[in-house]
Amino acid sequence: LVHEIRTVCPERDFGTRTIARHIMRAGIQISRASVRRILEEDPPQRPARGDVVKSTRRTAPDHFFNPPRPNHVWHMDMTELRVLWMRFEVAAVIDGFSRRIMKLRVFRGTPTTDELIKLVDEAARESTVPRYVVTDRGGQFQIAFRQALQERGIRHARGWCQTWQFNAKVERLFWSLKRWWRVSLVVPNTVAIHVSQ
Repeated sequence: LVHEIRTVCPERDFGTRTIARHIMRAGIQISRASVRRILEEDPPQRPARGDVVKSTRRTAPDHFFNPPRPNHVWHMDMTELRVLWMRFEVAAVIDGFSRRIMKLRVFRGTPTTDELIKLVDEAARESTVPRYVVTDRGGQFQIAFRQALQERGIRHARGWCQTWQFNAKVERLFWSLKRWWRVSLVVPNTVAIHVSQ
C-alpha cells in the first residue's frame, strides 16, 4: 500500500508523514519511520494473473464458530466502560450456541484471574460445565487461568492476536451494551450496568 501511494503521488510535498496520516485514517496503525523504511525496500512483486494465492490466515475449528449444542462453547471477554469521570470493567460469559448471557459482572477496577475464574464457576453452577471457554490473549487469561479450567474439565481456547472474529459473539454483546449506555439516562454505577443485561 505504501509503494502504491508513492507511485500515485510522487510529489515531494506528499512525504512520509502524509502517507502515514492517510493510512491511519483508514484504521491501520503505522508510523512515519515505518513508511520511510518500507519505501527504502524493493516493492513487492504482484502475482501473475491466474496464479493461485494461498491464504496464510489461520482459521479456528468450525465448532468454535458454530457450536453443535448449548453449553459446548462459551465465549468470555472484558471491556472498559467510561462514564464521565468513572471507569468500569465489564466481564461477560455467553453461550456460543444460543448467545445467551451466562454471567455478566461489573468491576470498578481491572478484575484479577481469580475473579474471572469465580465468574466461570458461578455460570457453571447455574447451568452446566462447558467443554470449551474461548478468550483473547489478555493478561488474566494466561497460565493460571488455563490450569484452573483444566482442573474443572474445561478446555481453554485463546484467539490469535488482532483476531477479534475469534471472539466476535461476546464483542457484539459489548458493542450493544456500549451503544445502549450512551443513550441511557441511568445514573452510572455498577448496579445499574449489571441490571442492564
